[in-house]
Amino acid sequence: MNARSLCLLLLCSAPALADFKAAYRDGLKAAERKDWPKVEAQMRAALAEEPSPNARVRFYGMRYDPYIPHFYLGLAAYSRGDCRAALGFFNNAAHRAIIDGIGAEFARQKTMTDRCQTQLAQTPTDAPAPTKPVAAVADQPASTAQPQSVPRPVPTQTASTPARVDQARLASVQRQLKLTQSRLDAITRELRAPGGDPAWTAQQRGLSADLNRISGSLSGADNTRLDTLGRELAALDGRAAALAQAVGQAAAQARNKALADAKQRLAQSMAAARETAQSAPAADAAGLRDQIANAQAQVNSDNVASVVEATRVLDAATATLRLRVQERQAVVAMRTALRPLIDAFLAGEYARAAAWRDEAALRDYPKARAQMLLLRAAARFEIYVLGAESDATVLETVRQDVRQARSLDTQLAPSTRAFSPRFRALFASTR
Repeated sequence: MNARSLCLLLLCSAPALADFKAAYRDGLKAAERKDWPKVEAQMRAALAEEPSPNARVRFYGMRYDPYIPHFYLGLAAYSRGDCRAALGFFNNAAHRAIIDGIGAEFARQKTMTDRCQTQLAQTPTDAPAPTKPVAAVADQPASTAQPQSVPRPVPTQTASTPARVDQARLASVQRQLKLTQSRLDAITRELRAPGGDPAWTAQQRGLSADLNRISGSLSGADNTRLDTLGRELAALDGRAAALAQAVGQAAAQARNKALADAKQRLAQSMAAARETAQSAPAADAAGLRDQIANAQAQVNSDNVASVVEATRVLDAATATLRLRVQERQAVVAMRTALRPLIDAFLAGEYARAAAWRDEAALRDYPKARAQMLLLRAAARFEIYVLGAESDATVLETVRQDVRQARSLDTQLAPSTRAFSPRFRALFASTR
């Protein structure tokens, strides 16, 4: 996928991730106020964006909290007296997989579940659903909620007695629910990687919504309803399998392209490294040759990250050797340019040393130029002294050289062994 497509994908997906967190936080605040319609609206909005609950989600900064919208939807349903809906949310396969590890909410849910199961067991299937909240446990901590005393009718074998649910059939549907949920979770993870199609994300959300509906319908379902839900679930799983195949193929293509691009970049880095190693002294190039061998070992790798890391290390080693070679070349260039002036000054040939001009070879080496200007200033000063210190123009050229040398190297100081005390005094007094 090209850079433009990646940017568009990231821009499209970022707001969605932020929206589900905002909706969930608003739902939590509504639950604190016991505003159950608002709780239901916000939690359903969160599920539409992120259908998979999670025991630990980073909402902001370093704050991690459980993401359990099914719990709060069940809590809202329980608080308005709809036990069937509450159990449907509590029995969601993905929700059940994580709620056990969340202590306070798990205990609170268990209390509500027990009361709802008791009430539904005592309610004939043809009786209307209760309209009054079943208990105050939704508004109490799990440790303080007290069971409500409900008279138990004597079971009788009448036409209104619910038929016994086939537990094997129910378990089969629940297993299929869990498998389909796992498939949808895998699709969600693939879609979060670069290369996903926004249309696939919409399909995944629709499938998750259908799965939640089926899960919510399991509570209190009779055998006939279980058969219907089983067929719906089988059809849903078939659609999820088709989507998983399409997403998986696209993800594999994206990974293959990323791997091919990474290997091409590695090949280019290896070619540049070999060229640099050949132009450097053997002793200096030894380390780079080792890195080339390490990179060669990644040519057949299927791990994109390993190939990219090998390229980074090789590029760094190549750049280090190139810098070392350039520094040595600079030293040679400076020595070549400095040698005639140094020899002339030390031999007392001050006129030849004073005639030196700012050579282009030293233009990129300011400290070397500063040394050359210092030598020229000292030669010109000796000419000034030998001329009975009568030519003020020569003295001014000395000061000009000193000023320019200082501007190039603020730490410059004349050597006590190579320069006379009078020149050093002039150097110190020139600003």
